[in-house]
Amino acid sequence: MGPRRPVPLDTASNDIVATHPVVRVASLDAVAAALALCGKPLAERDFMVLRGGMRAALVTGPDGHRFLVEERVRDYPT
Repeated sequence: MGPRRPVPLDTASNDIVATHPVVRVASLDAVAAALALCGKPLAERDFMVLRGGMRAALVTGPDGHRFLVEERVRDYPT
């Protein structure tokens, strides 16, 4: 992962850029269950494990744009 930079101000909605919105949640399973109840179930190919073991899924919003949902890593006391 390189340094984070802001999206250029002249970026249009049809430009291809390497950006995507990210939402962090406490439980990816709960989000998947809620989406399934709304008739928008996630497919197996939507789920992934990111570097460091973080679970995530690509979700398509009502406007057709996809965003990443990341499950917060739980810190348990040792």
